[in-house]
Amino acid sequence: MTLRFLRLCMNAMARWTDPRPLALSLSKGERSPFDKLRVSGPCFDTSWKRPGMRAGGSSSKRGYTLLEVLIGLAIFTVVVVPLLTTVFDRTRVTRSRDTVIASCLLQQEAAIITAFPDQIVPFHKRRVDGTDWTISVTVAGTGMAQCILQALKAGTAYGRTIVYVFKEGQ
Repeated sequence: MTLRFLRLCMNAMARWTDPRPLALSLSKGERSPFDKLRVSGPCFDTSWKRPGMRAGGSSSKRGYTLLEVLIGLAIFTVVVVPLLTTVFDRTRVTRSRDTVIASCLLQQEAAIITAFPDQIVPFHKRRVDGTDWTISVTVAGTGMAQCILQALKAGTAYGRTIVYVFKEGQ
């Protein structure tokens, strides 16, 4: 019963992989029931060779071993990680620098608005280290007016502050 089921499974597998049928045979004189079963066919035949195989069974085109892959990965990591770290650090430093510049510009503009509340300009252009900055001022209300200042560089907001000034109604 078991041999018949095994033969059925082998034939089904052989039809999936190769049209040649599998052959099952029992060898005499062996002790283990698993040793008695010999399977031959296209799936288990070791005499066939893949294209590019030598007579000894090794491929003429040699692949990479695990050790070679690990060494290559280590070299790649040693070279690429410091480069990426440098790029990310520069980006972070540039962003921090822009935030400090925006803060200074906003403090200056807040001092000017506090000193001269009647001369508020909605947009003010400034140039710092060759970079154009725009300070936008939004005023809400009269009397004790709320002035929202925002520092923009290339359309990106880097800082915002709110100043209250006494502004007479017009």
